[in-house]
Amino acid sequence: LANNLLEKNSKSNLVKSLKAYALERTGKTDEAHEICDEILSHHPLDEDCLHPLKLVLRNLHRLQDITRIYEAAHAAHPNDEGTAIDLFASYVRDGNLIKQQQLAMKLLKLSGGKERYQWWVILSIMLQACNALPPHVVPTNHAASPSSASSPGAGAMDPGKLLQLA
Repeated sequence: LANNLLEKNSKSNLVKSLKAYALERTGKTDEAHEICDEILSHHPLDEDCLHPLKLVLRNLHRLQDITRIYEAAHAAHPNDEGTAIDLFASYVRDGNLIKQQQLAMKLLKLSGGKERYQWWVILSIMLQACNALPPHVVPTNHAASPSSASSPGAGAMDPGKLLQLA
């Protein structure tokens, strides 16, 4: 089906990304890699193409490519909230806390102060602070035993879990 569409629309990055998705899902990862490389060489900015491409790249463990395509898309459309959210998610996956905080602050300004983005800013700052502490100082909640309930930091959530909740 994708091949028939590509015959009619040989330059369509959307059709190519859907074909790459189908190939990846059927186990033909080498072919999917090739198509993804071809699409990436065209620097796609269309959200309809980026979403299926993101799914393929994530399954192929090419997370840096996801970040690059969304950085380019966000640079081309800086006021597009959807693209900015996808870029934020890429920064979360990459663990780039500083860029994550900066983008959350930008989203907060763009949205007029949505509470969701306020939490993203707060959690990004908190995660940076936790990363700056020595490992033995960061509170964790590994066990829910009575002895851990009285220890400092009892009931504290894992910073990654907090970010997911936001």
